Amino acid sequence: MALARLRRLGSEECNPVGPYGAEDRVLVKSSRRCFFLPVAKIAAVRAADNYSFVVCEDGQEHLVRRSIKEWETLLPPGCFAILDRSCLVNWRQICDWVLGTREIQLYVGRFSKPLVLGRAAAQRFKSEILPRIESIRARGR
Repeated sequence: MALARLRRLGSEECNPVGPYGAEDRVLVKSSRRCFFLPVAKIAAVRAADNYSFVVCEDGQEHLVRRSIKEWETLLPPGCFAILDRSCLVNWRQICDWVLGTREIQLYVGRFSKPLVLGRAAAQRFKSEILPRIESIRARGR
């Protein structure tokens, strides 16, 4: 019985904890190392086929074997916004943005390279994320 539970826990389909909370830590298994990363320190997650890049607030990127769909179910929806099918953004980590006519360049954490998002993502950013950021700034937080 215990071995069966252990095997289930080791499988990729099993997620015994359910969705993470904003204060939880995620086990990140990259090709070089395994470590726990607080959810609040994840600035963005970018899709790369069946893998994804976890972009940390300090600018580091880690390639992990987890699809963007899996991240969507694991990360707290109040903290992360799905701007398009290839990118999840921690809206609290957004530092700057440049709105173009057909795209948006989004700067998250201390990541010096912008996340370039298309027209649909730019519309979602303007309608869903920008009002949140502006209301926080208006309250002086």
